[in-house]
Amino acid sequence: MHTDLPTSVLALIIAGAIAAHVLLAIATRWFNPVILLVGVFFALAPWAAAIIPGGEVLKFGRLYLTVLAVVVSVLMLRMYRINLAGSMLLLFMTYYWLAGIWSEQPWGAIQFKGLSMPALVMGLLAAGHLKTPRDIIIALRIFIVLSLIFLVPTTFMLLTQGIGLAMGGRFTAFGLNANRMAHECACMLIAAAGIALYDKSFPWKVYAYGFGTMAAACILASGSRAAVGMSVVAAIALGLPMFTRPLLPLTLGGFAALILWVLMPSGTDAAYDRFSDFNFQNRGTVWEYALEVFRDNTLWGAGWVFDDTARASGSTANLHSIYMQVLAEIGVAGALVMLLALAVMAWQYFRLWQYARAVGFDQRWVFLGAAFAVAPLAHGAAESSTFMPGTINLVLMAMGFAMIRPIRDMATAHAMEAASEWSDEYGEDAFGAERSRWSDYGAEPRTA
Repeated sequence: MHTDLPTSVLALIIAGAIAAHVLLAIATRWFNPVILLVGVFFALAPWAAAIIPGGEVLKFGRLYLTVLAVVVSVLMLRMYRINLAGSMLLLFMTYYWLAGIWSEQPWGAIQFKGLSMPALVMGLLAAGHLKTPRDIIIALRIFIVLSLIFLVPTTFMLLTQGIGLAMGGRFTAFGLNANRMAHECACMLIAAAGIALYDKSFPWKVYAYGFGTMAAACILASGSRAAVGMSVVAAIALGLPMFTRPLLPLTLGGFAALILWVLMPSGTDAAYDRFSDFNFQNRGTVWEYALEVFRDNTLWGAGWVFDDTARASGSTANLHSIYMQVLAEIGVAGALVMLLALAVMAWQYFRLWQYARAVGFDQRWVFLGAAFAVAPLAHGAAESSTFMPGTINLVLMAMGFAMIRPIRDMATAHAMEAASEWSDEYGEDAFGAERSRWSDYGAEPRTA
């Protein structure tokens, strides 16, 4: 990365960075600094990939932001514990990164693939700062407020220039790849859906539906099927625990859909046509190449499949599937590590869901964490961006894997409080009896 910005512009950027640090220090009086940094990442990540003046500087800023979040979490807040599923994800991604050593360009591989690691660790550690359901709600609010820094100008561009941009093609904004823009908006939409469905504040619900409408408009106009699929998977996961009370979200969702239908530019018809075309012809050639690389390097993979046309030291070639990417770059050995990480995550969420039901804890938070983890994995079936440096869905996935432990702690605290109330009313033996019943679900919080 390099920049040829004038000295005056660089001075403004430095002054802005200093001001941002001061504002962050002030904001920590009311909000967790790591969660705030994740919220800033939501806003900064898409801008860092845009073709705008200072875009290269924003890439450095994005990297610095993730490193700062890790440093603050570990050294200042002493929060560095990661649950088993999160540890397995970290192990897999570390192996994926270090596999570049046996590639044709080991130094380029270590540099480029390593850029993903701070974002991954930031997401893993950020989950540990969610101590209560209230903390989760506040985090989601922060994410969708700061995301307006990207979403408002993008939606404005769609409404004012969308017909010309999308006519015969797909909407994209500020030089971003259409798929990249769409999956960043999908991550924002998932955070908004959590507020729309789970927040008890009606004004925040209204805000979340309006925010979600803007994000959905940008996703649909982009024509990105993977981003739409990612959003649908998350919506299903978030909606499952609400089947007993679906009237309000369905009503507000229908109203948001009506607004979306009215406001969408007519030129997006060409983008909409992509959603009925599932032949994957544009993926076939790339996937065949990935399988060819895999056949030549079956056990350990090629280490790194790269493209050196846009970056001298190389950048990861997008094989349009994280699963194809794994097969090509780290072979059967890496695929087994990945499957083990996914199996651990799925099993722990299943046990967490059982435990939440057993102790009467609100299951919505279990489904929220699962949506964070599963939606980027679904998106990864047709895109490799989750393993690319500096994407929101990498942070979102990491948070989903790591939220199992804090949610279990919340459920245990809820159960302990309930047992204490029962003990006061029915006698001390009630606590022991209930604790024995919970043990079947791994009730001790540190076993998560």
